[in-house]
Amino acid sequence: MTNIGSRISEARKAASISATDLAKHLNKTSSTISQYESGRIKVGIETLVQISEICRADLYWLLTGKGNKIIREDDLIDEKLIALSSSQSEKIDVDVLVKIKNEVEGLYKAQIEDLKKQLLKAEEEKNRFINIVEKFVSVKHKVTGNLAAVVREINSFSTVPVTTRLC
Repeated sequence: MTNIGSRISEARKAASISATDLAKHLNKTSSTISQYESGRIKVGIETLVQISEICRADLYWLLTGKGNKIIREDDLIDEKLIALSSSQSEKIDVDVLVKIKNEVEGLYKAQIEDLKKQLLKAEEEKNRFINIVEKFVSVKHKVTGNLAAVVREINSFSTVPVTTRLC
């Protein structure tokens, strides 16, 4: 069973954030982060909310271990675009923001399509393997059946019974 500390560590690693970087964002020391993650000290709710935001981890998941671990990527894209537009001294055209969002979403879609192709290829390999195993089992049954018939034939005229032992 995982605790809050191990979930903090998992969220931090999933976000590719070092303990040192997380400490800097939280205005804490690396030692404090290590102690949070090991469960040696308790994490305050304000700090946990900050960790949730920095690591893009669902706060409910951090607290309980239930639900979705990571906040949806679509939400992250929207927030980054809003932050980008508000951080600029001049207004960014909404059309430019939409274009950027569409490009980013296109990249995610391309990655998803690539993963689907890899999954389909793995499924085909699995089916080929199953087919080979089924053929092997079929041949084994035929050989076992033929051997049993030979043993019955021998036993029908032999005074010493013959047996077979197959794996």
